This record gives sequence, C-alpha cells and structure tokens, in this order.
Amino acid sequence: MIERVDSLNEVALKDPLTGVNNRLGFSNKIQNHKQGSGASVIAIDVDFFKKINDNFGHGVGDEVLVTLAQVINCGFRHGQVPQSRGSRKET
Repeated sequence: MIERVDSLNEVALKDPLTGVNNRLGFSNKIQNHKQGSGASVIAIDVDFFKKINDNFGHGVGDEVLVTLAQVINCGFRHGQVPQSRGSRKET
C-alpha cells in the first residue's frame, strides 16, 4: 500500500518525460522549505525548440529535453530541486 501511494505521488509531482518536479511538486517543495533559509530560481528557455521538433521530430525534441534535464540535475546538490514549468510551448 505504501509503495502504491509513493508511486502515485511520483506521478502527481514529477514530469513524466524528464523526471523533474512539475509545478505541483515544486510548490510542495517551496511550502516545505524552511522559513529563513535561502532559495534561488533560475529560468532556462530553449531557443528555437520548435525548429528542433519541426526538423528532427518530437522524439528528438523529447531526447533534447531529457538530456537537458539530466545535465541540469548534475549541477544540483542533494536537497536542491529542479522544476519543469510544464509548458511545451514551441516558439
């Protein structure tokens, strides 16, 4: 039963493609963050992402997002939380 709840939490709080926290997961982390401790937010925009999908297909675009998430995760220490905005807006 506990494993099932953990699995459902994972689905509800993580982006299924990249595995990083979605908006709800990030909000939960912020709410649980110790008051008085520091926090930072960094926004990353993948320029011309639509061209990647248009020229190489959505499968390659997905691979780009997964790889980008992995690279970003490598730069975080334990307890730090990368988050996906969840938007797949292609400009």
